[in-house]
Amino acid sequence: MGERTRPGTGWALLRDETRGHGAALRRLTVWSTVEALPALVTGIAVSKALDDGYLASRPVAGTAWLAVVALALLVKALAARAVFAPLADVVEPLRDGLTRRLVTATVSRAAAVREGPDASAIAQLTGHIDTVRTLTSALLRSVLRMGLTVVMALGGAVSVSPVAGLIAGPPLVVAVFVLCRALPVMARRRHAAVLAGEAVSRCMGRFVAGMRDIAAAGASERAVADVREAAERHARALRAAASTDATRIAVIAVGCHLPMIALLLAAPWLLRGHLLTVGELIGAVLCLTKGIEPALRAVTSLLGAWGLQLGVVADRLRDVIDDGPATAAPCPRPTRPEGSDLALDDVTFAFGASATPVVRSFDLSIPHGEHLAIVGPSGIGKSTLVDLLSGLRPADSGTVRYGGVPLNRIRPDLLRREVTVIPQEAWLIPGTLRENLLYLAAAPDPHSLSECVDLFGLAPVIEAAGGLDASLAHRARSLSAGERQLIALGRAYLSPARVVILDEATSSLDAEVEARAESAFARRENTTLIVVAHRLASAARADRTVLLEGDQPLVAPHSDLLSMSALYAEAAEHWSVARVALPAARGSNALEAPPPPLGDDQGALP
Repeated sequence: MGERTRPGTGWALLRDETRGHGAALRRLTVWSTVEALPALVTGIAVSKALDDGYLASRPVAGTAWLAVVALALLVKALAARAVFAPLADVVEPLRDGLTRRLVTATVSRAAAVREGPDASAIAQLTGHIDTVRTLTSALLRSVLRMGLTVVMALGGAVSVSPVAGLIAGPPLVVAVFVLCRALPVMARRRHAAVLAGEAVSRCMGRFVAGMRDIAAAGASERAVADVREAAERHARALRAAASTDATRIAVIAVGCHLPMIALLLAAPWLLRGHLLTVGELIGAVLCLTKGIEPALRAVTSLLGAWGLQLGVVADRLRDVIDDGPATAAPCPRPTRPEGSDLALDDVTFAFGASATPVVRSFDLSIPHGEHLAIVGPSGIGKSTLVDLLSGLRPADSGTVRYGGVPLNRIRPDLLRREVTVIPQEAWLIPGTLRENLLYLAAAPDPHSLSECVDLFGLAPVIEAAGGLDASLAHRARSLSAGERQLIALGRAYLSPARVVILDEATSSLDAEVEARAESAFARRENTTLIVVAHRLASAARADRTVLLEGDQPLVAPHSDLLSMSALYAEAAEHWSVARVALPAARGSNALEAPPPPLGDDQGALP
């Protein structure tokens, strides 16, 4: 895990994701400004309606000024409707961008350790991003409008009477300054409270999971003390966060109540000195009570609640993204391979300095077009050898070459197009069956697709799914493991890859279907086939077989390995592989018959 990011870096993440949407933010600001216009107009119109209208015995003029307020409210309603389009132009790309970054980090990390994403990563992906989207939308919609309302109301107070603006302005500026200084402290303390709460959950989880061992070891008091200490730290963090929340009350008192008290106390003197009229006094009071006070209260409340929550969630997302594996260094002088031969030159690999190497000083040359099988006991390192051959895992020493070029000097995108690995667990995209089959294809070709359907016996799968253009979104789980593997095999067959590696990719297929699938790749033009054999019959069909039974693999044709390795001969005798006919030998017409239905097979290696 990487070093945890400091509170506040989540805001940098959000700023990075919204940087390219300045035009939408400007449109949003314009419409929010229009929404805030009543705060500017109301005080002015009411003061004019009183001084130049009703108090001057001119009711028509007074009513006309009040009509200005109604018109401003109508414009506000229209602006409130128009604000959602630019708002969507900001928050929807923000959600998409965060999703891409989080998915990339999660998948890259899972690929690096060859394990599936943990539950917390899935929760962060499905929950945190929606939270960020919702909170960002709410803050942009509400805080921006309310902040502009405060500015407009203060402008209205100044317009009504410069004296009233002079009374209300300085306390409001002080309140806003205090709020801006307090928010980072509030964010840090809220972040600390969240982390302390997570620590309590982890401590309780360890306590519950190890309860039996704790009781057996007589360590109950120590365990309770650990939980109590974590809970007390959480309580202290919550108290610290609550103490800073009290700042919001002070901000409202200084920014709203203090100017109101000062204006009312000074009102008699201002009225007697003709520095303020009755209409101006009421208009200024309206600016304070109906404009500044509710808007400032909303801003402090929203920033203190939603704003801090958004900061914490964004920090957590940044933690996940930063904990992803470091970006791979660019290839040193990328070189295009010449040909598609694979070679291991003096390759050694182990899972640790003290671990027994999977291979040691291993040399292997796989010429273009060869059909190679890899066999060995479970856990011996067959998939590891596949990772080395495909560049998914770097060797500790030695060199892996493709087309005469070391793998680290081939652009990763080019290497992935040239060498494809089909794992045992077939992966389907949430699209149509056609999209799944053509996912890796360089260009859609109806003839190739039809040929693929015939070769792999996909017609029953297509019929059951409802056709090639049927969506698999709700049918993927109903597909059997064998059907999913057939789709994955067909997808690889239609790809431009010149090296196809089947890493037990046919383990859920019948032996006959497996033979037909392997032979389809063996007959495929311009293709090298490498099969991690689920059954020894796969080795019997191959040109050569790599037998892993130590750190020095044996490489020979199936018939030679029967005499070279007692382990191999014993396995072959046990499963009677030596007597299996080769129904799909290279160049035969065995694929002309329709494939048998999928079912259980009794010829699998343990």
